[in-house]
Parts: sequence; C-alpha cells; structure tokens
Amino acid sequence: MFTALAVSLWRGKGDLVPWAGAALLAILSEKLPDTGRFKEFMEALPGTILVSLVAPGVLAAGLWGCLASLATALLVWRGQDT
Repeated sequence: MFTALAVSLWRGKGDLVPWAGAALLAILSEKLPDTGRFKEFMEALPGTILVSLVAPGVLAAGLWGCLASLATALLVWRGQDT
C-alpha cells in the first residue's frame, strides 16, 4: 500500500527525503511497544496535538469562538454511539 501511494504521488527527486522518512517511520513503528505507558502516551497524542492546534484559534476568536467550540464539543459528545 505504501509503495503504491509513493509511486502514484512521486513528483521527482525533491520527494525522496520525505518519502524515505515516511518509509523509515512506518518500518520503525512496528517495533514500538503496544502495551503499558508508551501505549497510553501514543493514544493521548492525537488529542493533545488537536488541542494545541485548535485552542489558540478558539481563544483568539473570543467569546464567540469559545461558544462555537463548546457547541461543537456537545454535538460530538451527543452524537457518539455508546
């Protein structure tokens, strides 16, 4: 799958380093532990990255940004299948 994606998106020599890095990370990711504290850290990472990207914009938008974020969070929470 990775090879098919890399070949289809290849644009020239400038793509070599990013694609090689992605391939190396894909290979190394299989060697990472999938239990214990490291697993908990990796499961929390996407949420922390999302908050770090979204929070500054929400705060910069002021009250309306905070209200819109709260409304979005409530809709997501209510829409979850449990």
